[in-house]
Amino acid sequence: MKIDISKAEGMTTREAVVSASGATLLPAGIALTGAVIRALTKQNIQQVEVNEANAPDNSANLDEQRKFIETLFEPHASKLMRELKECLLKKVV
Repeated sequence: MKIDISKAEGMTTREAVVSASGATLLPAGIALTGAVIRALTKQNIQQVEVNEANAPDNSANLDEQRKFIETLFEPHASKLMRELKECLLKKVV
């Protein structure tokens, strides 16, 4: 999962971080500490690939999306609209 480097502290790189010139700045599997992030930022690195297991938790945002879909389709009782709602809810993982 690629995320903004400013949000990556405490996470682990999933793949090597490479400069614009192709030089490896950081190998895969390295913890992203504040010092490492500052050094990468100085090299104009803006995003990094991190392991999914330690990526940020987006469950609150997903709950908000589910609630929005529920309220959006609340006034509609037709079978087609219920099916559409269920389809959208399945897409919000």
